[in-house]
Amino acid sequence: MASYLERKSSPSEVMQLDGYTVDFCEAQPDLMAQASLSGPGCTGGRFFFHLVKEGDSMMFATDEEQERQNWVQAVYRATGQTHKPTALSTAPTAATQPPAAGQVAPPNGPTRAKQSIGELDRGSRKNPLDEYCTVNSWTLNHTTLFKCLQSCTLKHRLSDPYVSLGWFSPSEMFVLDEYCARYAVRGCHRHLFYLSDLLDLAETGTMVDPKLIHYSYAFCCSHVFGNSSVSIPSEANIQF
Repeated sequence: MASYLERKSSPSEVMQLDGYTVDFCEAQPDLMAQASLSGPGCTGGRFFFHLVKEGDSMMFATDEEQERQNWVQAVYRATGQTHKPTALSTAPTAATQPPAAGQVAPPNGPTRAKQSIGELDRGSRKNPLDEYCTVNSWTLNHTTLFKCLQSCTLKHRLSDPYVSLGWFSPSEMFVLDEYCARYAVRGCHRHLFYLSDLLDLAETGTMVDPKLIHYSYAFCCSHVFGNSSVSIPSEANIQF
């Protein structure tokens, strides 16, 4: 079992599974409460399993029931234990119990009860970006989206103006370059948007490196005035 830090290829912690026994366990309200107090967005897992070895016990949690079953099966094969883990049986709820004599079953009761906890959990944790991740990329106006992305990135970067002065960090440059390369955003459009944002910031008194304005202006000039072999859309020429 290994633990990795974000954006690291080497594990920060490694634990040998020899001698351990894995099994399912009940939910741990205390651990769930501690995880919720760790910070915003830290809710922790809801489905628990543990590893036991000579009195030493380690608890793990996942967000979904299916994910817990996959982990338990993988660890079970790794430990080679004789005891086969068995999923905990849940007691029938009011939605799944048959109606008593003289009572009428609620509408859609059995159908609703068929939904697993994992399905409900996935529905409640829907990411707002799913709408954009699943849409066909050719249906979007990537020039407009890139303008928004670059403006927001510059605004975030200028939260510390004495360090930035309008320059992007290497990681931010990588994201912007990758977006332009993947969705064919013209370089002239990119520098026009950048130049417009820098001029607006400079007019409001924000400290901006004049070199950035000169670089973007020179880049656009080489395109608009015919020094480059790349064609320029009419709207970009008008904006310049």
